Amino acid sequence: MLLNNRSYSHGVTYIPYCQTVTHVRLGVKLPGVNSPPQNVLPHGWREETDDHGDQVYINELTNDKWHSSQDSSGKVYYYSENGIDTAWELPETDSMHRSHTDSDLVREDNWRRNRTGERDGRTHSMIASNVSPATARKSATLPGNLSGPLDNGSGGIQRSLSDLAVHDRDNIPTEKQGTVNKAKIFENGKKIKKNWCTSYLVLSPPHLLFYKDQKSANVKSGYPEMSLHLKGSLVEWTKDKSSKKYVFQLSTLGGVEILIQCDNAMVSQQWYECLNTVVNRLTPVPGRRQPSLNLSDEDEEEGIPGRSDSGKYDRQARTGGKLKRLLSRRPRKEMLEKKGIIQDRVFGSHLVQLCEKEKSYVPKFVIMCIACIDKRGLQVDGIYRVSGNMSQIQKLRVMVDQEQLINLNDPKWDDIHIVTGCLKLFFRELKEPLFPFKFFDKFVAAIKMRERKQKLKAFKGLINVLPKSNYETMRVLFYHLQRVAQYESYNRMSAQSIAIVFGPTLLWPEIETGNIAINMVYQNQIVEFILLELNNIFPE
Repeated sequence: MLLNNRSYSHGVTYIPYCQTVTHVRLGVKLPGVNSPPQNVLPHGWREETDDHGDQVYINELTNDKWHSSQDSSGKVYYYSENGIDTAWELPETDSMHRSHTDSDLVREDNWRRNRTGERDGRTHSMIASNVSPATARKSATLPGNLSGPLDNGSGGIQRSLSDLAVHDRDNIPTEKQGTVNKAKIFENGKKIKKNWCTSYLVLSPPHLLFYKDQKSANVKSGYPEMSLHLKGSLVEWTKDKSSKKYVFQLSTLGGVEILIQCDNAMVSQQWYECLNTVVNRLTPVPGRRQPSLNLSDEDEEEGIPGRSDSGKYDRQARTGGKLKRLLSRRPRKEMLEKKGIIQDRVFGSHLVQLCEKEKSYVPKFVIMCIACIDKRGLQVDGIYRVSGNMSQIQKLRVMVDQEQLINLNDPKWDDIHIVTGCLKLFFRELKEPLFPFKFFDKFVAAIKMRERKQKLKAFKGLINVLPKSNYETMRVLFYHLQRVAQYESYNRMSAQSIAIVFGPTLLWPEIETGNIAINMVYQNQIVEFILLELNNIFPE
């Protein structure tokens, strides 16, 4: 049977293109001649004739069987009986157990794409009805754009190369499998928009297979959405590429970067350790001759698969290694701060260090904001509760960090909510809150006391041992908040309302444990109690 009503007069028969798991279009020419292509076999090989009268080359070390054929130009190539390996010459006997690296696969893919384009130009797309069982029995991933049919036991073509190479699940050992969240962020030299989705992972060294769900993975005819070769890959934890917890990144030699995440910390840790173990196990064989990084003229003339294309990926790998070594030698931020190369800004700094830098016990910006609010904001409705324009707040923040001359009486700061918003932002972004971390549990324990006198005594004892900068800043801020509360009839901000605003801003635990809502209640109660007992805690 002929497709498209097209035939050739040269007695050449073609089968249609099939697509492998690497998405490389492959075509095949079924040669009519299987004459011996080599006069002298390499050491360790013997030649036999199979039941169909075809020549078979057998490796005496591994008993692997290879067949020979010819491409469209008449050049002889060899392919293994399992349909996975191909070569222009029979491989040396000591190289039969060598595995392909990711760069090898990339070279072969690129070369196949080029040859496939040439093949498409010739419009060879026919299939013959006279494919004999003996001929259809052969199978291989052939050099370039060649591919053979696969044996299904009756001479028909039933399975593609990807079935044999990836999806023959009965013959592939599985080390780990399970459902994870994944997001591809880099491929083919380009960043990809991060899009989290659920996948069912199957770790079958040296491949990591991504399925849509568990059902697709369990079905023998199921195809993975993606397959990655793990040799030479890098697995590392990452915090700056996602807001999710327990995220690690998998980077392959082929230039693919994927984020993998599990909601359970233990499951995520198990995947991380398992992938690292497999990657470490897939190390290069000692003494193995590596392919040249430079393409010679002879290579180009003879059409050696993809050696020129691999140089780009090898250079990327070397560049990545150099960059990683450079970053590992980069001095730490603490060292640069100590030498004065990096200086802490006002926002996001340590309160004690900022006060030491300014040679005062209360930051100048805090004093400036409080003076401005006392002057024209005490009677404003919803003071501190109403949010200001965020873009203007950030603009004021940048000016403060850059140590520019600031006049809060300037008309552009007429909206007092901008000033109050910037003051709250200052306290919220301190590296350590106004109530230091080590005092959080002690203040919570004090607020739980029932007796007022006992509670007041505990609060005074804790506040009196605070660092001087924290003590003075707290005293200035709370007396200002007391003045705000005194104008409750105008601004509708009672001590309780102020505590709700400033509770989470002035104190929080170093490590969030227990119920967050309960902690927030204690935070509000602590601020409210200090406001109500201010004259007893901070005598003027």
